[in-house]
Amino acid sequence: MDSVLNEGGHEEYLRKNMLLNYGFKNSYYKQTPPNNLVNHYGDINKDNSIENLSAETIETTNWYSGDDGIYAPIAEASDFLEKLMKGEILNEKTLKEMTTWNDEDKPDYGLGLMVD
Repeated sequence: MDSVLNEGGHEEYLRKNMLLNYGFKNSYYKQTPPNNLVNHYGDINKDNSIENLSAETIETTNWYSGDDGIYAPIAEASDFLEKLMKGEILNEKTLKEMTTWNDEDKPDYGLGLMVD
């Protein structure tokens, strides 16, 4: 894995080794997705005016690394979460760390995994 990370960084590793190896052919990481996605609308200025925020959403999502920056259709996102929680993507120790919550009474964060 180190040689892969040195060649193209984590972005390239995630694109080639995670998304493609697990069959997520319609998911994109830190790349502008094709123009055939559903547009995103909202009232960003809180002035009761709904506007198309697709370009802004793509721009800001591409800024982030790790916990953001991914575009996925709901079926692939669901498949990813299912594979993750079944231990098909990470080893058992890492998955255990991710699901060890910061507060057992009111869990909201594990190592890279949030409950909302």
